[in-house]
Amino acid sequence: MAVTAGLEEASGPMVYLLMSYGEAEEVSKHTAALAREHGLFCFDPQKGCLRP
Repeated sequence: MAVTAGLEEASGPMVYLLMSYGEAEEVSKHTAALAREHGLFCFDPQKGCLRP
């Protein structure tokens, strides 16, 4: 799983990740953990809240 693929050029206040339904929960957890490591927040639009 390459969550950071394509993020090398990311900039600005938001980054959107599109993923297939089958991988969504696993990728979302990993993305939230990666965001926390960098002092960022991860909003889950499906759940309508920030990921813990």
